[in-house]
Amino acid sequence: MLQQLVICSIKNFATDCQQLCVKHYPAIHNQGMTAHHLGLAFAKRLSADLLQAGYPSEHHSNKHGSNEHGSNKHRAIESTQRVEQANLYRVTSSLGTVWVITHHFINGNLNSRQQLIAHIQDWQSEYNDSIQPKDILLVVGDHWINRHSHSREMIHWWSGALPEELDNYRQQGVKLVASEQTFSKQLLNGCGLSPYYCHYIHPLHSTVTQKVVLRYAQFFSLIHP
Repeated sequence: MLQQLVICSIKNFATDCQQLCVKHYPAIHNQGMTAHHLGLAFAKRLSADLLQAGYPSEHHSNKHGSNEHGSNKHRAIESTQRVEQANLYRVTSSLGTVWVITHHFINGNLNSRQQLIAHIQDWQSEYNDSIQPKDILLVVGDHWINRHSHSREMIHWWSGALPEELDNYRQQGVKLVASEQTFSKQLLNGCGLSPYYCHYIHPLHSTVTQKVVLRYAQFFSLIHP
């Protein structure tokens, strides 16, 4: 049940991002979202979907030393001013806890990818005693694809495959290429974990043509910790 609700939230999140883009135009169109704002927005979406399904979630916010209490809340465990470092949130309900690690890929180079793996390793070490069998680890990332080869590899690196509609990407000047490594392999080698759901979306639309902006991608992966 929890897995189904998380996947539902991933699908609903695209609409949230479109609304955020209108509100914060042109910042997100130019830079993507910081790891903090990406995680906070998704935690709110998941909390709302859990509440709608009849499973209120708990929330305590550590940011800036504040604490909040209520029936439908998310917890910001870690936050940083560095935009490329991952952030960690958790959303807890009677169904279990969803640990949300977010990472803004300023670029798609090898160091940026390894930073995400390292943060997952840190999470395993820090919260090993708190992780329960029914919990879910959700990794969320975003990236604005550019002309560098590592950037053009990101979709393949994340999903393990190139999209079938490559011509649509080329029409927008995005020439995707395959990656020698994949997120799944690096996660297994570095953390001993295997994702059972890897997905990516293109939530932005052009303000001029209203077409999907294929240069901007968000990445989602569900993992049994």
